[in-house]
Amino acid sequence: DLNAVVTRLEPALRHVVGSKAILTLSLDPALPYIDGDSAQIEHVLLHLAGNAAEAMTEGGSIVIETATTLAEEVRARNHPDSDPGEYVWLTVRDTGRGMDAHTRDHLFEPFFTTKSGGFSAGLGLPVVYGIVHQLDGTIGIDSEVGKGTTVRLYFPAAQEAEEQAPMSMARIGDARLLLVEDDALLRVPL
Repeated sequence: DLNAVVTRLEPALRHVVGSKAILTLSLDPALPYIDGDSAQIEHVLLHLAGNAAEAMTEGGSIVIETATTLAEEVRARNHPDSDPGEYVWLTVRDTGRGMDAHTRDHLFEPFFTTKSGGFSAGLGLPVVYGIVHQLDGTIGIDSEVGKGTTVRLYFPAAQEAEEQAPMSMARIGDARLLLVEDDALLRVPL
């Protein structure tokens, strides 16, 4: 549940953004689930929010938005290989300084950085790119100097809502042990 991840992460996002910008969430209440790992989505969001905040030397705003769209929209945004069906759209938009064409062309290259003084290994956006593609998603970035940056992540909607992991109770003497395992291959009935 992408909305649940964003909502749970909101305090950390506000901490990352700090007083540099105003953070606004715009979450579609009817958002379908995606197949993915919430920890990876958290990593992506924190990195994108951090980048957006760093682009705000004079303050500004950051909007994190979720929505649902169809493959046609994804294809229209230069992702022609997108499978048909419904997609979940996660956007991080800022009013920061934006990027020139050279920077946009090299964003996903490992060790490419725009930060001076050796404060960055240049691995943040390549890792974000890898996570998004590992989850069968696509990523697009629109940016122009002086006009901010919009990062759009598209993930295929899950076909079925995620089931909660079954729980087992085992008695050991007078104590009870609660076992929770979401992988059916690792569960042993008691």
